[in-house]
Amino acid sequence: MPNDKFQVHLDFSVSHLNSVLDRGQPGIVNDRSLTATPVSLMISQPGDYLHETDIATALSLSWKITNRLTFNSGYLNYITRQEVAEHGINSYVAPDSVSLYYTKWQYPTATNSINSYFNYQARTGKITHLLLLGYDFVQSNDNLNQQYYELPGQFGSGSGVVATMSLRNPQHFARPAGTYQISDFDNDATNVDDAVYHTQGVYLQDQLSMEQMEAAGNPA
Repeated sequence: MPNDKFQVHLDFSVSHLNSVLDRGQPGIVNDRSLTATPVSLMISQPGDYLHETDIATALSLSWKITNRLTFNSGYLNYITRQEVAEHGINSYVAPDSVSLYYTKWQYPTATNSINSYFNYQARTGKITHLLLLGYDFVQSNDNLNQQYYELPGQFGSGSGVVATMSLRNPQHFARPAGTYQISDFDNDATNVDDAVYHTQGVYLQDQLSMEQMEAAGNPA
């Protein structure tokens, strides 16, 4: 027979995505028209990619200690790994033309979270109490490994530029990424710093409910 006082659940999922980064439709300098460039215009070039794998493991338990007291707890481990190669806008070289950067990165992240709480039901006169005492914890770790590339013979050392592209007459073809050289270029707009984030908290609350008092009836 199932134990209705103590229950444990385990969920596990894996997903994988093969796509490209779409940073939106670029516009023409000093032209606010939404039709200045086609909505379908992307800077990404053939061969660019976004590979992402997500693994989620969730464990939860519920324990009915007494008719008045229960305990619930949940643990979630979420792991993400991104591998990206992309061409993007470095800067405008003319109102309708841009220079392109090329970057590759690996971006693994791992998040652990815990949510645990006790519920206790009590009664004082006509007031019912639902007391809750809980603890939450979240920690996330990421470790970015990113590198920019360039063609210094054409665009200068440290420029971070691998090509130029017209926005009015865009050309998309397999760029010679194998000939790109590692660059010292660093763009704060696309860079993500390594970080460790964590927070925790303890909380106590009481939810009150009161019986509705019956209205006195008129004597017959």
